[in-house]
Parts: sequence; structure tokens; C-alpha cells
Amino acid sequence: MLRGVSDKFIDIWAGKLNPNEDLIENVLTEKKKAIVVVHHTGLGAEIDKIMKLADSHNPVVVEESVQGLLSHYKFRHLGTFGETGCFSFHETKNMQYVESGKSHFFIIPIISSI
Repeated sequence: MLRGVSDKFIDIWAGKLNPNEDLIENVLTEKKKAIVVVHHTGLGAEIDKIMKLADSHNPVVVEESVQGLLSHYKFRHLGTFGETGCFSFHETKNMQYVESGKSHFFIIPIISSI
């Protein structure tokens, strides 16, 4: 890709359509700088397990949570666990913006070297 970034996708849980957090560690390497978590249909991903992996491997966690807007995981809003959260807008999402778009909100400043 343009900046030398490569993606590694993992499978989802069939019943929830959220990422299968048990598969994340298999794709983490020293070169991986971020874990992007998509909270689907208001059901939060198992963010505790994901944050534990991030603590041990040091990637930042980005949460896409437009379909989890106003939803909680253990009494905390989805999108507030990682270093940054975002909403992606599309006609199939809960929030729409003409064709598409994205909005980021930062919880903790991200280091510029990422």
C-alpha cells in the first residue's frame, strides 16, 4: 500500500459478527502497529481480551463503534477503551453522511511515530 502498511484480517464470531479475539494473537507481529476493532450491531467485542493482547504486544487499539453508538461493555461506552475511536458513515450504518465519511475521537494522544 501507499505507506507500506499491510492488513491482516481475522474471522468473526458467527453469532455476534464481532472479531474473534482468540485469533488476534496469531496475526500480531512486531510490525503490527494497531488493532482495529469493529463493534457490530450494538454488541461489544470482548474488549478486555483485546486490550490485554494490546498491553502485551504494544499495538494501539482503534475502535470503530458507530453501530455500537450508546452501547456499553461492562458499563462503559463502546469506543472508549482503546487509544482512539472512530465512527464510519455509510448508508448501511446507524449514522449516515451523504455517501461516506469518518469521524475520529481521541481518548489518549497517539504517539506520532505510529
